[in-house]
Amino acid sequence: GLLNACYDAAKVIFPNILVIIHVGQPQNAAAATFWSRFSANGGKFDVMGFSSYAAGSNIPGVFSNMKSLQATYASTKPVIQVEFGGSYNKTSTATDLKTWIANIKSLPNSSNGGGVWYWEPEGYSPFTSYSMCAWDPTTLMPSSGILAAFQELV
Repeated sequence: GLLNACYDAAKVIFPNILVIIHVGQPQNAAAATFWSRFSANGGKFDVMGFSSYAAGSNIPGVFSNMKSLQATYASTKPVIQVEFGGSYNKTSTATDLKTWIANIKSLPNSSNGGGVWYWEPEGYSPFTSYSMCAWDPTTLMPSSGILAAFQELV
């Protein structure tokens, strides 16, 4: 299908490129349905990607679903959390980010190829009303707690 044609085209131009298939909300049944159908139809990919904004006590359940999906459909491939976000001024954001980074790194094949991408880190008021950015609008710099979370676990 279309996704495999895109995979093949990307590999023709950049043979070593890693192709990510990104599915949102791994905690929902739709994620398992997608991976089941995609795999059954010979879906090609190099990296399993998920977006989740789970925080605090919700992280273990969502991560468990990611882990299960990887074990079932991509046991030899890395996982990337392609979207994470949280308020720049909440201590819990840095704590949650550290948890997500450690979780993703603990997955098979993900310590060197996986990771966590912060969604829209550079946004701040008045340029956006999105409230899950990493930039502090008073200093016009990234939140020190969020930067530390990335630096501590690299």
